[in-house]
Amino acid sequence: MSNESKFKAPSVGLSAFVFLSIVAILIFGIMVLHVDIHVLLIMGLIVTSLVSFKLGYSFDDLVDGMKTSISRAMTAMLIFILIGAIIGKWI
Repeated sequence: MSNESKFKAPSVGLSAFVFLSIVAILIFGIMVLHVDIHVLLIMGLIVTSLVSFKLGYSFDDLVDGMKTSISRAMTAMLIFILIGAIIGKWI
């Protein structure tokens, strides 16, 4: 009963590299280049996607993961939006 996966698990070093790369892109882009945050987030997504492709994930796997994460977080996001609307109405 072998449960072999077609994906390689990222090492701690690789995970730290990706995280620090995204943080560096955001800080450098905002502080030095004064670039819009949306462009920087897309650049971070590109870095993450390239590393994911190296680990064996396909584009469809990444999209499915994003959809799953967004659907899990949607309830909490809607609650925060409603709380913000209520507080905005009071002010």
